[in-house]
Amino acid sequence: MRQVAIYALCQFPDLAAVRYVGQSIEPERRLYNHIAARHERGHRRNWINAVLASGGAIGCVVIEWVQPEQADAAERYWIGELRRRGYSLTNGRAIYGPVPDYQASTEFEPVASKVLLTLPHRHELEWHEDDLVKQGRAAVRSGLDMEETLRELFWAGMDALNRGLVTSQDMKELEGLGRQIEAEKAAMIAEQQPDVKRQR
Repeated sequence: MRQVAIYALCQFPDLAAVRYVGQSIEPERRLYNHIAARHERGHRRNWINAVLASGGAIGCVVIEWVQPEQADAAERYWIGELRRRGYSLTNGRAIYGPVPDYQASTEFEPVASKVLLTLPHRHELEWHEDDLVKQGRAAVRSGLDMEETLRELFWAGMDALNRGLVTSQDMKELEGLGRQIEAEKAAMIAEQQPDVKRQR
């Protein structure tokens, strides 16, 4: 039996702007359905219309894959969890509530998530570069080992270069963004350190 995706819709490229959580065995097709359902009324439709009218795109990311018998509980869990984190979801309240028996199989960090699809379409190069940069920024915020993280991002970039997904110029731009991320981390560390001179 096929697994079910618990997915999130956001305003691409701002993956942190999650506005809807749903479930589907084919999340990419479900995104097409959301965009095509112009007869819908409600907060979700109003949000989608506003994004499209402003020239933006709706992005779809998978939160986790679950067994079919878990799908309803998982959907309710993630709606509640993301609302608890402060996301302004357009989901109705009918399926919102505590799910004491459900245990999520993964952590969800929107800005580090892989984009499945955007509508209107954005070129895959834009997805790839955006994902790499956002993964780096998410790593900085979470305090992960940056040396290991940057090594992983480097090899991800080299793989993309070998497969023709990015060009050498793209890699140079990513290197510049990597240096910017390192500088942001250094500034963040400096802000967190007490002013020794002031304490003396």
